[in-house]
Amino acid sequence: MFIWNEAEGMFENIKNKKVLDVSAGKDEEGRNVQVYKKNGTPAQKWKLVYKDKADAIKSEGMSDYGMKIGESFYFRTRMTSQRVIVSNNCSQFIIKRHQPGNKRQLFYFDNVSKTIKNRGCPGKSVSGHGWIYLKPTNSRWFQMWKYRSGPGNVYNVKNKKVFDVHGNSDTENRAIHWYNLHNKPNQQWDVIYEKDFEPEPKKGELNKRFNLVVERPFYVISGLKEERYLDLIGRNMVIKTRNGRNSQLWYFDQRSRTIKSQQHKGWSWDIQGSGRSSNMQAWNTNSRWWQQFIWNEKEGMFENIQNKKVLDVSMGKDEEGRNVQVYKKNGTPAQKWKLVYADKAEKFKTEGTNEDFGFKIGKPFFIVNRMAMKRCATAHGAHHVRNNNCNPSRTQKSQHWTFDEVSKTIKNVQWSNRSLAMCGGDVCIQPTNSRWFQLWSAKGDGYL
Repeated sequence: MFIWNEAEGMFENIKNKKVLDVSAGKDEEGRNVQVYKKNGTPAQKWKLVYKDKADAIKSEGMSDYGMKIGESFYFRTRMTSQRVIVSNNCSQFIIKRHQPGNKRQLFYFDNVSKTIKNRGCPGKSVSGHGWIYLKPTNSRWFQMWKYRSGPGNVYNVKNKKVFDVHGNSDTENRAIHWYNLHNKPNQQWDVIYEKDFEPEPKKGELNKRFNLVVERPFYVISGLKEERYLDLIGRNMVIKTRNGRNSQLWYFDQRSRTIKSQQHKGWSWDIQGSGRSSNMQAWNTNSRWWQQFIWNEKEGMFENIQNKKVLDVSMGKDEEGRNVQVYKKNGTPAQKWKLVYADKAEKFKTEGTNEDFGFKIGKPFFIVNRMAMKRCATAHGAHHVRNNNCNPSRTQKSQHWTFDEVSKTIKNVQWSNRSLAMCGGDVCIQPTNSRWFQLWSAKGDGYL
């Protein structure tokens, strides 16, 4: 039997005089209540409120738990993919890409039970049991969560553990568990209310986070004097003279959040060695941080989303086939780039003279030796180049050459897909690739 002592705010046992007391004075959810000798601490102080005088439970506005009452929202990870939490079969939590109309990706805060509930799974609340699940609502401590919008943590009111993407793996269907706070991106979440949620941009629309238009091919042009284009040699990223090949075209892929090769659509920009190297390559798409780059148009830089290093021409050397890497930001021209969408790029000239290389564009010519016999460079067998007598009628196509403005190479008229090249110590023709050993300029002194 207990007596209510209104003056002291205590419930006192009628015989042993001990009073109602919160164990160890710990103000936490689910804390045990006991009787203890009177000491006047807050752990023994209570208010008695008759039901008809009690404040009504709020049904709108912001709760004390960091979420708006009753408003539908998404939990969106701050990891690169920005996937959202979904309750898989109204049970375990996983992350998936946003699916319009999927109510199991929508949550709301219920101010009566003080729990987070799911729109697609009635009667259940978010519960922590190692893994994060939906369980029938009981308002126990393991169903009570608060949200801190700054750091983006969803933490349990008792054990302070937070929502955590298991293994820090930003992949589809990855499970969520609770874990001690370390505040890496896999523990950071944004609460995005349904009315404020912007759907993913579609083809031709701007991804505001990466500042790139989805699936709109573009060129990346070096800020160094010669304005060479970002290109591939094998998988390695280099700068090369503009040559019209698809290896110089890139596009932003919304699904992977990576910049992909137009030539090899399964390859994305990639910092070699899973981000441990500085070398840039094109590698099989995996959407990890070392494949994620943001275009900073104001500074003319491509910046990695995690380590903040930027695309950089190795040692700042403006030469054909020079390697491209990532390096800490220093603002030099080696780190400056222009992004030009292909539909806005300057068209290749089809006539006139290329001043940089010294040839008339597309106009056939002979390469005549200045020795006494004045023989002509002649293609043989789609590979060899020999010094032969010039055909008197000037109709032998294997002796005809043209400068191709697109590939910037000298092509043989008979074998139009082959270009003049250095082959060891010899000169030959080989399939056009616009590598440095296929690039020639005409000098005024008669040299190529």
